[in-house]
Amino acid sequence: MTNEKDVPQTPPPSPTGHSKLKKTEAMNMIRSIIQGNIKIKKTEEDEHQGFRLNSCPYNECDGSGYTSTIVDGEEFSTPCQCYKDTVFQRKQKKANIQEDYWSANIAALKEVDVSLLQPKKVVAPRKPDGRYKDKNNIPPEKPDAFIARTYDEHPVKKGIHFFATQYTEKTLEYLDTHPRTKTRNLMLIGETGRQKTFLACAIASEFLARNKTVYFSTMQDIIDNVISKRINLHKIVTETDLLIIDELCNEYHTDSQWSLKRMKEIFRLRKNRNLPTICTSNLYPNAWEELYDKPLTSTFNGSFFITLLANDYDFRLEQMEEAYDNYDFFD
Repeated sequence: MTNEKDVPQTPPPSPTGHSKLKKTEAMNMIRSIIQGNIKIKKTEEDEHQGFRLNSCPYNECDGSGYTSTIVDGEEFSTPCQCYKDTVFQRKQKKANIQEDYWSANIAALKEVDVSLLQPKKVVAPRKPDGRYKDKNNIPPEKPDAFIARTYDEHPVKKGIHFFATQYTEKTLEYLDTHPRTKTRNLMLIGETGRQKTFLACAIASEFLARNKTVYFSTMQDIIDNVISKRINLHKIVTETDLLIIDELCNEYHTDSQWSLKRMKEIFRLRKNRNLPTICTSNLYPNAWEELYDKPLTSTFNGSFFITLLANDYDFRLEQMEEAYDNYDFFD
């Protein structure tokens, strides 16, 4: 019977030799990946972020997404900008942001007049209009008159870039506080083509760049998804760092008030968790009580920065001017 002690034992590698071996194996692995000589099994997250391009748009890498440098005889790799761009675009796609807004960022915003509408504590009654004899058939109050009567308007004199940066930084600060005790939502209102959706997506880009989660949707799609359950809406509402609801007030309503109840629940869940929400709307506050009710209007006034974007020019017309320039229709 052979004694276990008599069996020759292979001495374990020294700590120094073991470290060198691991380092060599790692460098060979990285070199092989860069050269495309081997394939590795990726995790679900790697599959989501990994890619291979035919050519690098920056002419910095070979399409693998990594550039390599030699330092003291050893090869090191760093992510190429094309890799960073692609990863970021996939984050935007996962956030359900439309491709038209992938380039949205705060620096690209065009100047518009920005005003914060602070609800007045005491609202004066609407002045009677003697031109209408039938008091039960008076036309709705015009938006400008309603805002002047109901809100104190505070212009942001430092401009839209300052406003967007301030909101983003402060909201991220609140979001990272533990325990999270407060946040502020954003309600962007104004005429069509005043950069409301672009601004919301520009702020979303900042959140994604800080590794926060974002989800973008119209209110109509959110209501539809309550029924279809194509997405886990409850998880999105309760866990996503930033929820963007586009085209508020354009959703379909019925007399059953079913949609209104779902909307109230969404805003309640977000508020209870102190998670920020950005809404955009072409309608002004005078339409809220007619479309919704006083409790939801109170939610908007009490937990949102109501922000009016005003400009004499529709930026969408500018996009069409550029489109005309790309064709020879008039030559």
